[in-house]
Amino acid sequence: MGITKEHLQTRPLAEVTVYDLEGKLPALTGEELSDVAEVWQSLTAENPFADLATSFIGFRSWMQHLGKGNLLLFAPHSGGETIALLPVRLWSRAVAGFRFRCLSSPGDYFWKVGYPIIGSDAHRAIWSVLDLLRRRRDWDLLELGPMLSDSVHVAALLSAGESLGLSPEICRRELDPVVEISGTWEQYEKSRSANLRREMRRGERRLLALGQLTLEIYRGGPDLEARFDEFCRLEACGWKGKEGSAIACDATTRSFFLDLARGAAREGTFRLYFVRLDGRAIACQYAIVDGRTVYAIKMGRDESLADCWVGHVLHKLILEHLFETREADLFDMLMDSSAHSAYKSRWASRSREYVWLRFFHRSTIRGRLAHALLRFKRKALRRSAAL
Repeated sequence: MGITKEHLQTRPLAEVTVYDLEGKLPALTGEELSDVAEVWQSLTAENPFADLATSFIGFRSWMQHLGKGNLLLFAPHSGGETIALLPVRLWSRAVAGFRFRCLSSPGDYFWKVGYPIIGSDAHRAIWSVLDLLRRRRDWDLLELGPMLSDSVHVAALLSAGESLGLSPEICRRELDPVVEISGTWEQYEKSRSANLRREMRRGERRLLALGQLTLEIYRGGPDLEARFDEFCRLEACGWKGKEGSAIACDATTRSFFLDLARGAAREGTFRLYFVRLDGRAIACQYAIVDGRTVYAIKMGRDESLADCWVGHVLHKLILEHLFETREADLFDMLMDSSAHSAYKSRWASRSREYVWLRFFHRSTIRGRLAHALLRFKRKALRRSAAL
């Protein structure tokens, strides 16, 4: 349940809350975290924008299980009301041999929180966040992202940052492959390459020759951990298990994904899409629904059936289901800079652009130095590319 306006006016959060993540945050299970959760959920409920990165359940699970380093939570006020939240990690960054105090969006490979958490008045909230930071002298660089490039957050951050003299810039861009659930499955299928269509159909035929093929959609229940472990076994049976990068290979990673699944299941947004062959799980997609988007977070498949294109069949059955039921508008396969990005692009009907923003504290000597050094570095790279 969201926090009320009256509650916010009488119990605003401290403007800056410092968490020691190395100490695994005793406050995480106390009243302070409860207050943060209520404010966070109230702000996101006011804002029609939806992106998985603004979800509190993901942030909480990441903090509890994977978070490292010092986390600062900025909470500017207006009229006794907390109007925004900005979680950032404080760390020391080297540029050209110099050390700079950097505030950056918290997260890692498994989860990222790139956005300021704001309510309905985005420009007022973001101006307040950046103005609160501008009045401090304990940082030189601020790096936020990833954020959708067409989001109100990015527009407001660039505008407010420029007005406040923080020299904002877009420092990184990355494409996010998505499938739009519009039209019919047949229309979408025809829009894919001939090779992809052939591989989907060939794989499905080979599996059907072995037995009955079904798609099961699991949303949570008392057997959640058992179902989660079933997914983990599939994810670990291939190259991820051999390389030690599978969820089951690390107890902390497993705890994070299990806790995230429990939190999402409580909200009704968790999904495990199982493909079963005569009842035996042969592929599974771990996903979370946020707004009208299904986020495909992790996938596992039985590598002994590699010649049946099991991953292709999994995605085909999920997408057929979504086109039929209209349970979502987008199937997001998530950004991926690895070799898997080519596979995801084969399915995508379009891409969304995510960006990272950088700000410089021009009132500190090192902030001005960082701005000059990075500007010089960009010019040198452009000159080198032109040769």
